[in-house]
Amino acid sequence: MKNELVKVEDGKVVIAENIIKEINKFQKAKLKMDVMQEELKENLKIAMEKVGADKYISPDGTIVVNYFPERTSKRFSSTKLKKEKPELYEEYLEDSITKAYVKLTVK
Repeated sequence: MKNELVKVEDGKVVIAENIIKEINKFQKAKLKMDVMQEELKENLKIAMEKVGADKYISPDGTIVVNYFPERTSKRFSSTKLKKEKPELYEEYLEDSITKAYVKLTVK
């Protein structure tokens, strides 16, 4: 019996159960690692602020840590332009192509 990755049954898309289980497994592991990485980055930020360091490069060169202090910058607000000057906003819109992709949402 052939194990199909994706098929259509009764007009509905069906994905193989083993694939769904693997996606869930990897997503949970990724989420856990993302949280751990953010904690490490926050600790590094605090430590680098404390000692006044702005850059670290590991001895083998595989890891570079750059510290960027808080700053204020100017940003263009397309939302404000669209609201206040819709004709100007429309004049500068351009078509763009988005490549096909798959988005996974795991809850």
